[in-house]
Amino acid sequence: MKGISWLDFLKLRLTYGVNGNVDQSSTTYFVARYRTESSDPTNTQYLRYTDDNLPNPHLRWEKTSTFNFGFDFRVLNNLLSGSLEFYNRIGYDLLVRKYLDSTLGATQRVINNGKMRNQGLEMQLNANILRTKDWTLSAGLNIAWNKNKMLRVDHNPTDIASNFIMAPSNYFIEGTSYNTCWAYRLSRIVNGYPVILDADGNEMAKFDADGNPTEVTYSSTLKGTDALVNMGSLVPIYNGSLSLNLRWRELELNTMFVFAGGNKLRMDVTDMNQYQMNTDHVNDHTVKHYYEMPTNSVAQQYASTFSEWWRYCDAQVKSADYIKMRSINLSYHLPDAIVKKIGIGQTRLTLQVNNLFCWSAAGHDIDPESYSLNSGGRTLLQPKTISIGFSTSF
Repeated sequence: MKGISWLDFLKLRLTYGVNGNVDQSSTTYFVARYRTESSDPTNTQYLRYTDDNLPNPHLRWEKTSTFNFGFDFRVLNNLLSGSLEFYNRIGYDLLVRKYLDSTLGATQRVINNGKMRNQGLEMQLNANILRTKDWTLSAGLNIAWNKNKMLRVDHNPTDIASNFIMAPSNYFIEGTSYNTCWAYRLSRIVNGYPVILDADGNEMAKFDADGNPTEVTYSSTLKGTDALVNMGSLVPIYNGSLSLNLRWRELELNTMFVFAGGNKLRMDVTDMNQYQMNTDHVNDHTVKHYYEMPTNSVAQQYASTFSEWWRYCDAQVKSADYIKMRSINLSYHLPDAIVKKIGIGQTRLTLQVNNLFCWSAAGHDIDPESYSLNSGGRTLLQPKTISIGFSTSF
């Protein structure tokens, strides 16, 4: 790139390729397995097979075509350098479940009938902000975006709505992202009882004049996703890191921040059908728990249903964005004059702190990295750790 004085280096990249994957759980052959009838005192053995064990002579490899375009650059005497890359990955002939007319001999088969697209952008920037004899300051930024979409997939129209809510990695809807966060539509809270809407916008519970439930429809009557709300993806849309390095003579400070977001999580709420005394709030309305409901009432009979509606309604879905200080490291290098005088090699003292703080958009001390995003359950937080190190050579 002669003639461009500020441009030190530029390299373009363009690639395309196709990868194949073999699902070893599927086969072109008919498979039958011996089964022992445990209730039979003679332990009779017989051959058994399911729809998935039928032969599939048209079974093919799963394939992924990938197109990449990017470039590396360095400008202003290496003041700023980095890379930018765009990719488009399309997976096709993916093995997914196809639901069939039973007159064909099987109600469902796993066949090459899925298609999914991932598009994204990855960027890395490095900056040498300050460079003198005693001082250096540099920074690095890495960020990646990804957009996922199911282009072709089949689903069973008889699948109940809760399957899509609780197992989004197994139940898919064409046109949505893999691992979609589905939620019931909360209509209102009546006398402490949350009420959701069906696909036609009708409330699934009725109440008397005192606000006590008189009739409740089980959520298992809801099929597919028509009664649900697509809240977004459970997988981060973007993620990255920011690192800073500051040096003054023999003293050096390194920090790294990580971040991710664009996805969703469910809040951790107490089950309404438990006996413990705990309450949760939405818009300053309190939901009732089992011990607060009239004894032997319709409410207690359907406490688990109300609890499911409350836990998996759209009001409980929040942003999963977070920023975290992954590490901060302070090190001191003994001057060469000192190490030579005492007869040792390069020597360094270090102090490092990990996971010093975490900011989460959801609040409530939720760390999305240590959290079950779909079920709304907490796991052990990543601990704050402090370490002191000493290294030398002889």
